Amino acid sequence: MRHERSPAPFIKCKYFDNLKPVITKKFGALNKHFYNFFQIIFLLTFPSISAQTGVPDSVEIVFQKEFESGKLHKFFFGEHWRNLWTTPVKIPVLNISTFGDGLIPTERGGGQQTKSLRFKDKYGNTWKFRSITKDPSKVLTPELRESLVSDILLDQISSSNPVGALAANYLLDAAGVLNAKPYLFYLPDDEKLGEFRNEFANMPGILEAHPDEQNADDNFAAAEKIVGTYKLYNRLEEARDEKIDALEYLKARLMDCLMGDWDRHTDQWRWARYTVNNKKNWLPIPRDRDQVFPKYDGLLPSLAPLFVLQLNHFDYDYPHPRNMTWNARLMDQRFLSEIKKENWDSISVYLQSVITDEVIETAVHQLPEGLYLLAKDELISKLKSRRDKLKNFSDNYYNWINRYADIYASMKDDFVSVNRINNSSTQVSIFARDKETGEKKGEPFFDKIFDNSITEEIRIYLLDGNDKVVVDGEVDESPLVRVTGGKGDDEFADSSLVHGYFLDFTPFKNFQTQTEFFDSGNESKFVSSGGTFVDQTKYYEPENDSIRYEPQFKDRYHEWEVNPVLTYNKDNGVVLGAGPKFFKYNFRMNPYEYWWTLVPSYATNSKSFNLVFQGMFNSIIKGAQVFIEAGYTEMFLSKYFGYGNKTFFDEELSKGGYNRLNQQVIKIHPTILFGIYKNVTLQTGFSVQSFKTSLNTRTLLAGFPYGSYGLGKLDMLTLHTALVYDSRDNFAHPYSGSFAKISTDYYPPLWGIEEHFIKSGFDFRYFHSLKTFTDIVFAFRTGGEKIFGKYPFISSVFLGGKENLRGYNRERFSGEASFFAQAEMRTYLTTLNIVIPSRIGVNLFYESGRVFAKTNSPDKWHPSYGFGFWFSFLNRAVNFSLTVAFSPEEEFYHFSSKMGF
Repeated sequence: MRHERSPAPFIKCKYFDNLKPVITKKFGALNKHFYNFFQIIFLLTFPSISAQTGVPDSVEIVFQKEFESGKLHKFFFGEHWRNLWTTPVKIPVLNISTFGDGLIPTERGGGQQTKSLRFKDKYGNTWKFRSITKDPSKVLTPELRESLVSDILLDQISSSNPVGALAANYLLDAAGVLNAKPYLFYLPDDEKLGEFRNEFANMPGILEAHPDEQNADDNFAAAEKIVGTYKLYNRLEEARDEKIDALEYLKARLMDCLMGDWDRHTDQWRWARYTVNNKKNWLPIPRDRDQVFPKYDGLLPSLAPLFVLQLNHFDYDYPHPRNMTWNARLMDQRFLSEIKKENWDSISVYLQSVITDEVIETAVHQLPEGLYLLAKDELISKLKSRRDKLKNFSDNYYNWINRYADIYASMKDDFVSVNRINNSSTQVSIFARDKETGEKKGEPFFDKIFDNSITEEIRIYLLDGNDKVVVDGEVDESPLVRVTGGKGDDEFADSSLVHGYFLDFTPFKNFQTQTEFFDSGNESKFVSSGGTFVDQTKYYEPENDSIRYEPQFKDRYHEWEVNPVLTYNKDNGVVLGAGPKFFKYNFRMNPYEYWWTLVPSYATNSKSFNLVFQGMFNSIIKGAQVFIEAGYTEMFLSKYFGYGNKTFFDEELSKGGYNRLNQQVIKIHPTILFGIYKNVTLQTGFSVQSFKTSLNTRTLLAGFPYGSYGLGKLDMLTLHTALVYDSRDNFAHPYSGSFAKISTDYYPPLWGIEEHFIKSGFDFRYFHSLKTFTDIVFAFRTGGEKIFGKYPFISSVFLGGKENLRGYNRERFSGEASFFAQAEMRTYLTTLNIVIPSRIGVNLFYESGRVFAKTNSPDKWHPSYGFGFWFSFLNRAVNFSLTVAFSPEEEFYHFSSKMGF
């Protein structure tokens, strides 16, 4: 790339001498002093060259006046860098005719939020102009673009420093990180913009050299070749003689963290190849510094990391390495695990030594003068503090990367050696595999000894080729080693032993399973020891590079959420609660290994308490899910109205406690779910329940055929089984699909159960959408239950409440069999844009049902009808419904986070 007539878009690094031939090609041999003088002269003369064209040298502008706000707004949404966005600043005007001896616009860039325009200069070099102002609405769904969410997101652009890239470039230069020098320019209304004139004229932005993926002789920073991240991944898998310079990448990543730049996803990088001492090394070229020095102050932005890990405030100290490095985590896992601790430390110490106070102060002084005066104190003090704490953060970063170490072999025949050296160390080495002997040959292209006190798991990916893996060593402690084969005829041999203790605490030793092999090849061979697990299950092949290199599901670590409860019905009143929800992720566990939640709640009317644990576990039984529900509740039953299809009801008596049923229930209910076909699940499990039940009016049991059976203390065991079909397009608010469930529960004669009995039931639902003058969904449901045998009254078949007949009390009717049917029409009315766009609609319903009893079972059906309003947000991700239901007895109001059914 010829830079003799353009400002140099590169910096000093250990490969900087490669740039001399570019200049000497034009001017002949230069000594060191003239070489440096040459660069300075052209940088200093650039303004005068611009001035000769008649184009104004500079303009005074305000980047985003809309970011001005009052104290209350700043309290909730942050002070941020609003002062830099709203203060007039004088910036130079880009002279398209003279910069680079003339720029020609070629194409728009593909940024999500930032407008960008690419140019070619006289020498074929590519330059990219990126707007300072952003349009975040492009990352939103269409329904959110016209909402307050869009306005808030635009306002939060003020969290970024509009000219931070200028300071970042100086810091990267000092650290020796290859990068493109940014120039702050005002793009004028110039006819040379051609077809791009209307869109880009009169726009402030950053102009920088754009490293192009090409093989031309003239290239960015005199690189032999430049590629994007996916192409680099593919190339490194095919070519053992080419390697990324991991230490240079670490240097760039630590500088990202120093500057608080969290937005370092794969497209923010290009990779330059250089041959040094006959070795082909790839250097990182970090790009696009929109998120250096971000500020997430203010009440709401300060909570952002709880929901979006990477949104971290640029402060005097660092956030957790997981949050700080989240966007680049997949690249970090590939490139950083091979670095030894002593080399890692040398990079962090080196950066602390070169990022001096003078460098920091000079870097910040690269900001335009007016903005520099506003930002200098904060930026300088924070950068110095983060520089001083860099080594400590770097240690935590190392531990974080090496906790789960990812190692990639090649597409060729490889030999992998895993040696469990002792309780403290585990060595992994990868060699080329000799095609004749099948053994290793030459020097390893990967070799590292892992610290067992840091590393919990080592994941080795063999990729394609006929590979061989040998695991040996006998120790008491070791990381879990997972080896994944690829295409080819692979050999796996594990002779290692990791001693543990039976049940983890007894004095009896056993062999722990600390080696796992995964390969579905028909010709693959396995040699196992006492601690080897072999999985030959066929695993899907990623469809493209995006899925292969950046899978969306998480496969390590954990995260927390808040699980809220808010419902309303007349029986219980407002039911309010909240608790934690924990997700654990693991290898090949999509979408999670397990989750659990523990939620306490309280009902205001019935003054009852609930504490429920729920958890879904995907790794307990292979090929199945295990759902566990356990807890204590006072809301299982709250009223009892007697036995039969036509029982006495008085609203005033009921309010006074006549029908009050007091109950405390302790329950544990595990269920195993087997996916046996598409949309079909077989569920089986059991429950153990302990009831303590009393009635305010015992005479209500007069009609029950088994007397007071069920009052007092009663323990029972239940065996459950069910077959479920579910094709609904949404669980909470379906537009289409169907649901069917057939269930049978068996109660054996144990504990307080006098005789065995069986309860069977069915539930069928169907949903159909109709596009007319508006969107209409017709929903139908029918269901019922039947009991066989002698049973306690608390196990009766019940009807009433929000689950079936919404115009009646919960459990209003009880018997030994039931049947009900529901029909509902849900109509979309309009979209309301307040904070989040919501679809609002109305629903009309009619339902009827009855129970059957041995006595007192007149042929009477109980109708319920009514209407409601529903609200749906974010394409039905969040839903609320308010229903008004009527019956001959009462009217009821139900509020829920889903539709009635």
